[in-house]
Amino acid sequence: MATLSCPHIVSSASEPFGYVFSWEGTRHVDYVGTNGHIYELWWNPTGWHVEDLAALTGAPLAHFGAGVWGYPFDPAPGIPNPTQHVLYRGVDSHIHELWWDSTGWHHNDLHGVPGTPLASGDSTGFAHTGRAPNTSFSSATPTTSSRSSGGPEPSPRP
Repeated sequence: MATLSCPHIVSSASEPFGYVFSWEGTRHVDYVGTNGHIYELWWNPTGWHVEDLAALTGAPLAHFGAGVWGYPFDPAPGIPNPTQHVLYRGVDSHIHELWWDSTGWHHNDLHGVPGTPLASGDSTGFAHTGRAPNTSFSSATPTTSSRSSGGPEPSPRP
């Protein structure tokens, strides 16, 4: 097994999560760094690269002990633009979505959806072909899990 050595890589404080973005033929591994930032190691035919997604988007730090969940949203009829999504629980107990499109990385605070309870656990997400992505997470309210989803676009955009 080869070891990736790069001076910009921060040690991991979470389990890594990986996915393949078939639209671009890239591989992605996301994790929470020991500094609370969300990092992505990604591969394309030129090799491995590293990005600090929190620094690129201005997103808040991850909650201590939080994990990440990532998935692609490949184009489909009615949704022509491919996107990538990385979800995590922030220090504010909100679920944050870091998402990529052809213009770069962006941040969404999914707690902005009215009635969304504070998260007490990590999130998971998935996309249905031709439909909006969904996010689920645990909360301390009487409802043990919540679900947020975007509209006809892959996710709500500010």
